[in-house]
Amino acid sequence: MYTVHSLVFLTLSVYYINSQAIVTNAFKNIYIYASPAAVNTLTKNVNAKTTADTQKTVLKNWSAKNFFAAGVKAKAGDRFGNKTYVNERAAAFIDSRFALKKYINFLYQKAVDTKSLTAEGAASFRKTYWTTDAKCNNSFIETMTTLQRENGGGPELNAKLVKWTGQFNQTNYKEYQSLPWRI
Repeated sequence: MYTVHSLVFLTLSVYYINSQAIVTNAFKNIYIYASPAAVNTLTKNVNAKTTADTQKTVLKNWSAKNFFAAGVKAKAGDRFGNKTYVNERAAAFIDSRFALKKYINFLYQKAVDTKSLTAEGAASFRKTYWTTDAKCNNSFIETMTTLQRENGGGPELNAKLVKWTGQFNQTNYKEYQSLPWRI
């Protein structure tokens, strides 16, 4: 029985981690001059790492060789052709993803602690969030708008989410500021 429980836990853990993964289209919107195959590889390699620093190292190493696809040149004055700018924004994107994980876990814990949702209900919310996030290509603003439109949550829960978001801002200001990341 111990082996079955361990296997179930491992499976759920892998699903949970993968559900928070960066999607390829997010990187394609950042590295617009790279080849699609190279961006696919970047996405896979970044998602295989579990810390922001190791993910940023993958970005740095990848960018040195793959920023421009063979024969591709940036349009004059295009900020997406500026390696320094794009790499800084990509690193900030990774930071925003880690901040987002912290934020969603904060909301989960608040919902459970205040008994606004059961643990199962909060887990369902978290799963719905990450599924919507992937569909919205890791865009925080689009994800939040879509969730509000499609799932609502009712005025009482929405008021609590606003309150908890304010609390997150007070205790995690830097992370809160990075949530609505933009290139």
